[in-house]
Amino acid sequence: MANKTINDFTTAPISDLSHKLLVQKSDNTTENLLLRRPGYRDLKPTGGYTPSGAASPDVGTFKAPHRELGFDGTGTDNMATYRFHFPHDFVEGSDFFFHIHWGVNVPTPTGFVKWVITWDYAQGYEHDAFDTQYVTTLDDAFVAGQYVHHITESAAITPASMPGKTVRTDGIILATLERDTADTNNDVAFVFEFDIHYLSDSTPTVEKDDLTGVGFTKV
Repeated sequence: MANKTINDFTTAPISDLSHKLLVQKSDNTTENLLLRRPGYRDLKPTGGYTPSGAASPDVGTFKAPHRELGFDGTGTDNMATYRFHFPHDFVEGSDFFFHIHWGVNVPTPTGFVKWVITWDYAQGYEHDAFDTQYVTTLDDAFVAGQYVHHITESAAITPASMPGKTVRTDGIILATLERDTADTNNDVAFVFEFDIHYLSDSTPTVEKDDLTGVGFTKV
């Protein structure tokens, strides 16, 4: 098991199970320190969304007075584009998940709503390009009832699913959210938020940029 040196403490083993560190101090006494574990955070889109011309969803009344972005029902190809900027607390090499919050406002909705996300990713600082396009189809979500808050999440987006790419701090995802014309619900699906669940270690980076392309060092 690996050892770590902390300030004036002597070496001590890290327990992955307990997430605690038993350290022996310079006076030969010992102390348990609780390690901070990585955890998930919401990555919000930068700058809202970009309309897609004639295919753009309309802003409508979800429940008065609340107005939200409405994606029309079966047979209508509504879409909107969002941007996601990976922050400095992102755990490089970890999975992430697309995440849609939505609902309908009719009393007795029927059928299913299905979403398609078409997206591109590139590192910053001229180390990469938006040269590979991915399509993520989210599982059909049952429309349970009026005003219900639905959350539809994608399967894990893994490093293995993006060969030749390295998702890291300051990388950008361009993602177009589209309601699948093949779904079976005729009602307007109002999107409250489109975000990404990402793994955070709550730790910033030493460097403010990655001009060399070797990545970032955590504080």
